[in-house]
Amino acid sequence: MEKKLNRRKIFVTIGERFGKVVVVKEIESREDYKRYVECLCDCGKTIVLQYNTLRKSGKLNRTPSCGCAKSRKSDLSGFERDETLMNLPNKEKRELIIKMIDEGCSNVQIESKLGLYRGKVTEIRQQIGLTLFKPLKEYPVGEKFNLLTIVGTYRSDDGKNYGKAICNCDCGTKNFVAKYSSIRRGFTKSCGCHARNVAKEMMFNILIPNCTVHGDSRNSEQNYIYNIWVSAKQRCYNPNNKRYATYGNLGITMYEEWINNYSLFKKYILTNLGERPKGKTTKKSDNYSIDRIDVTKGYEPGNLRWATFVEQANNKHRTKS
Repeated sequence: MEKKLNRRKIFVTIGERFGKVVVVKEIESREDYKRYVECLCDCGKTIVLQYNTLRKSGKLNRTPSCGCAKSRKSDLSGFERDETLMNLPNKEKRELIIKMIDEGCSNVQIESKLGLYRGKVTEIRQQIGLTLFKPLKEYPVGEKFNLLTIVGTYRSDDGKNYGKAICNCDCGTKNFVAKYSSIRRGFTKSCGCHARNVAKEMMFNILIPNCTVHGDSRNSEQNYIYNIWVSAKQRCYNPNNKRYATYGNLGITMYEEWINNYSLFKKYILTNLGERPKGKTTKKSDNYSIDRIDVTKGYEPGNLRWATFVEQANNKHRTKS
């Protein structure tokens, strides 16, 4: 047995005011069986609204209007009510609404043009995934800010631009996307190359010169003396060095004043031993390197000399067989 719905008849009062709109007439019921009325707004525009929504507006502390009461106003010039479009079949009207949304029309503009009730455009926007109510901004193509030149307006997959613009950078980077407000205010000056160049310039012009003590760590004719100093300390004091067992582990050390003072070590080498001699050939056996005269002592003044590979091989610890 079917259950009968007990609905109380609600009569529409012509001339009744709700917020900024006044009821002018009731229009025919639509397919959703809801009751709609045509209203006249105080600004002079007409709009179709759902009658039950108007009646609840007082309880919800709302002020119904054609949209002019909103802080974000829409330009309705060219969007006057068109009776021909209002009478289109629902399917064609829906396609027209989607087209106007794609063109950037606001909800109020579409509602004014087609005589729709409030909420219909929002519903369609949600269905197609375009819930942006304001037209997408077009940014000035060709205008340059610092190193960036605007070439277009960004569009994401959902049709929004999120206030972003597409730019080309002077360094050659194409289609770099950034917020237009940041570009215009100078917060974003490039695709990132500007920050890298500034950091590189700071490193070579400020950090490296101020940190350089001796200048022999690289790209120097006397870099070999620095390598000798570093290698000797590693063998004497670093247990992880592969040659620590025959140096530091046997008590071989470096002269205390040389350990943290490379310049003093270098001065001693050049003053007492001179530059490293050149070998007769390029063979390893003819190359010269620092050798300890007394292998039981460490790297200290009076115990160093330049020696060939063969001389050093003959001057090692004697091990018991």
